Amino acid sequence: MKKTVFLLLLSMVTASCVSPILNLESSFRKVARDVIPSVVQVTVVDITTQKLPKGGQGPWDFFFPNPEEDSPSEKEFRMQGLGSGVIISRSGSSYFVLTNNHVIGEGDEITVTLHDKRMYPAVVVGTDPRRDVALVSFETEDRDIVVARAGNSEEIQVGDWVVAIGNPYGLDSTVTSGIVSGLHRSGPTDVADFIQTDASINQGNSGGALVNLKGEVVGINSWIQTPTGGSIGLGFAIPINSAMKAAEDFKTYGEPRYGWLGVTLTDPSAAMSASGNAQTRTGAFITNVYRNSPGYAYGLRPGDLITGVNNKAVKNVDHLIYLLGEVSVDKEVEIEYYRINERAVVAVRLELRKSDTEIREMYLDVWPGFSVFPLSDDIREKLSLASDESGVLIIRVEERTQADKAGIATGDVIRQINGEPVMSVADFYRSINDEGDSYVFSLIREGEQMELKIIRDNKEGEL
Repeated sequence: MKKTVFLLLLSMVTASCVSPILNLESSFRKVARDVIPSVVQVTVVDITTQKLPKGGQGPWDFFFPNPEEDSPSEKEFRMQGLGSGVIISRSGSSYFVLTNNHVIGEGDEITVTLHDKRMYPAVVVGTDPRRDVALVSFETEDRDIVVARAGNSEEIQVGDWVVAIGNPYGLDSTVTSGIVSGLHRSGPTDVADFIQTDASINQGNSGGALVNLKGEVVGINSWIQTPTGGSIGLGFAIPINSAMKAAEDFKTYGEPRYGWLGVTLTDPSAAMSASGNAQTRTGAFITNVYRNSPGYAYGLRPGDLITGVNNKAVKNVDHLIYLLGEVSVDKEVEIEYYRINERAVVAVRLELRKSDTEIREMYLDVWPGFSVFPLSDDIREKLSLASDESGVLIIRVEERTQADKAGIATGDVIRQINGEPVMSVADFYRSINDEGDSYVFSLIREGEQMELKIIRDNKEGEL
């Protein structure tokens, strides 16, 4: 009797343990079955031509040239690269495939291959190196092609099960699984807010799908961190919300559209806390502001610490750039910031981000054009300053700004501004934000005292 009861209990325990495993197995099977048809192989061919020497390439042609050959010949070279992509939408006979910008590169020919080996020539709709996203399209009257379901990358959490689907090393329709290992990771692109996963990702997976157990695409696999070239469990994906916004920009405008706030930023540090903002806060610290920018027009100033965007906490500079990049141009964005420990909120209407060339041409409008650091005992000792010397140290000067043209240099120590003592970083930011017409900086440079003047609206600067 006891043995029978024991065996009955054992079978019940075994069943209760096996059942969740079988359920999880069924979930993985369903995800693979549903999503594999929407993940494609992207083949890119770069075509180059090279002129061959007159007379051909034979070993004796130099000594015995063919007189009939009057000009060099050309040979075509074709270099092929492989990646992955995800079919994200259809419009009429056009299917649209999300992939990585680095997969497309400067390719001359692009071919999309479905999981069932159907092949279609594709064209580029748009590329965005800042996000590492590209969109290509192909044409077909076939209506049995599966379009992936996009999830909401804002809802994923660390610890969630995910599945990576792609074509590593050309092995099409490869499925690996893991969890979300981290969120808001920085990476090799300008606009970086990557999802980290330990699902195995290798070369050729780039552009493939990162999928939740509902079968929804939550990320586009982008890059791996590895000392060997193979997966070590550090894979990174672009959040699908960001990739889909880029795709809509491509389809509507043919290019990515970013909002522009008009500030330069750095991550907070102990030095930044000396500006009067709490040292423990995360966020993005404003070092300079373009005077002809939305940020300046709506009241943001150097020394402000941005801590929130549309009620989302800002973790660091990369995160702020990502959050602003998700806001449509000409839309208002609510920005929370601290100025000398005073909290404020302002609604800013972003402008369309200018090209890098146009932004460089605006450097004369950058205010103040340099960054400062509080004096410490170590700095005073290195600069041979008195132990009670007050002021701030200039640690960076932006090229071609008014400060640069006026002669302000890295290593200078600012003691006074317009005759008022600068005792701290907070004093410095109070002084330069007083909307005056001109500023006289009393400096120490290599032990020598000097004064430099900047006229606020003088494009050339003045000594």
